[in-house]
Amino acid sequence: MKKLLLILPVLILVACAPSKDAVNDDPRITAVQTMLIGRWSSEEDRNFEREYREDGSVVDFYASAEGETETAAAWSLFTSDNAPSGVKFQMNNQNVYIAQTEKDGTVTYFRITGVTSAELEIVNMTGNGGMRFGRLATGVEMRDGIED
Repeated sequence: MKKLLLILPVLILVACAPSKDAVNDDPRITAVQTMLIGRWSSEEDRNFEREYREDGSVVDFYASAEGETETAAAWSLFTSDNAPSGVKFQMNNQNVYIAQTEKDGTVTYFRITGVTSAELEIVNMTGNGGMRFGRLATGVEMRDGIED
């Protein structure tokens, strides 16, 4: 009986917590998520690529003369309506944002200024500027970093 009394509050909390589907009910997030998934090549640095995966992971690939490095993190989308508590910047009600969480817990926020099936434009909200990407076709290998 004591185990049941301990489990009951946990079940109530789980049932009352907003579901992941509730966030995905926002049509802006749904549309952006569909277009975002895939591998993108930086238009500013031909050796840098970023891949947003359906499982919620994002992998940055960087090629140099020493070889290719990969950095993995987790990503999620949000709007001003469902922003994480750690957001310290002014948000626009029309934009969708990316929260990219590194393994050490560091979170970087990006504002999506444009995304289509072929192009992605994001702005790092910590002031590190904007980035432009073009979508890579499935199966396209990363370019070498010989120029470094």
